[in-house]
Amino acid sequence: MQPRGQRGFSTGARTRRSDGQHKLFGREAETQIRAGHFNIESELRKALKSAIDEAGIPREAIAAEMTRLCEGEHGLRVTKAHLDAWTAASRSPWKLPVSGLLAFIEATGARWLIARLASDLGLHVVEDETIRLAQIGKLHEDVDRLQRRLHALKRPDGGTA
Repeated sequence: MQPRGQRGFSTGARTRRSDGQHKLFGREAETQIRAGHFNIESELRKALKSAIDEAGIPREAIAAEMTRLCEGEHGLRVTKAHLDAWTAASRSPWKLPVSGLLAFIEATGARWLIARLASDLGLHVVEDETIRLAQIGKLHEDVDRLQRRLHALKRPDGGTA
């Protein structure tokens, strides 16, 4: 097995540019990605516990809903004991699978959690309605610009003055 740095992975800091997501807000974002940047297990455990507390739903009910959401041939079966392990600092080897994280967010309504994770990549999570409203605003700007251009072209000087 090659050392990590020889497989194409950076061992130092690097800057990651956004993929255009921030252009909606008129700026390009950069996030410093350093070694250990994604070592967030302790923070994630605290966030999961906060989400459970905020939801006000018993852990058994959250576990049952997560299991339902992850049904399938190799579906994740979640119990209260799993939730306890995923939120306990003393149980560090226990890591929540991605499918479980998505089911957890849906079961608890803790959509802020996915936004928090995205922020580590320098990204923002925007809900569908916000995107729709931004697109409407952009279209209004385009219509205004085109109307100004049309008005200028209709002038006797053809909009060149």
